[in-house]
Amino acid sequence: MDGKPDNPSGVRGRKRTVHTTRRVWTFAEECELMSCLNDLVAKGYKCDNGFKSGYLLLLENMLSIKFPGTDLK
Repeated sequence: MDGKPDNPSGVRGRKRTVHTTRRVWTFAEECELMSCLNDLVAKGYKCDNGFKSGYLLLLENMLSIKFPGTDLK
């Protein structure tokens, strides 16, 4: 060790890691997500502070019907 910092800027901190499992939604998928959320609101799953419990399962099922074979969750 020669007393120099490991990184050239001399700033200590954590390194940022990039998750390769991150998924980017297409425009069509985002539009369907909004459509499905609007359907849930129309069915009464919206309450004062957000959505009622159990809406995520319904939303996931709705999206799997619209986009079969994708990993949307």
